[in-house]
Amino acid sequence: MIERRKHLRLQLNHKILFRDSSKETPYHSEGIGSSFDVSRGGLRVNLNSPITVGKKLDLTIMNNSKDEPVSALAQVVWSRLNEDSSYTAGMKFMKIGWTESDKLFAPANQA
Repeated sequence: MIERRKHLRLQLNHKILFRDSSKETPYHSEGIGSSFDVSRGGLRVNLNSPITVGKKLDLTIMNNSKDEPVSALAQVVWSRLNEDSSYTAGMKFMKIGWTESDKLFAPANQA
C-alpha cells in the first residue's frame, strides 16, 4: 500500500466536543468523542453515535497539558460502525492555525 499521508500521526488521546458548524447549538448537544490518532491534517475519533460523512464540525479539543482548548473546523471524511457498536470517524482539519495545532502535540509535562 502506498502511504499518501502528508503529516506524521501520533497516538494521542484528547477529549473532543463537537457540533454542526452550520448551527448555533451547544457543543455537547452534537457529540463527545476521544481522539486516538492525531496529525496536523486531521484526526481519528472514537464516538458513541454515528456521524454523517461530509458534515462540517466545529471542534473543541482538550489537551490536558494545556489550560485552553484548541478550536478547529473539520470535515468528516469517513465513518464506520465497529464490532462493539461504537463508531470511528476520520476528520480532516479545514481550519486550524499552526499555533493551535502545536497545542495538540504538547507533552503532558508542559504547562
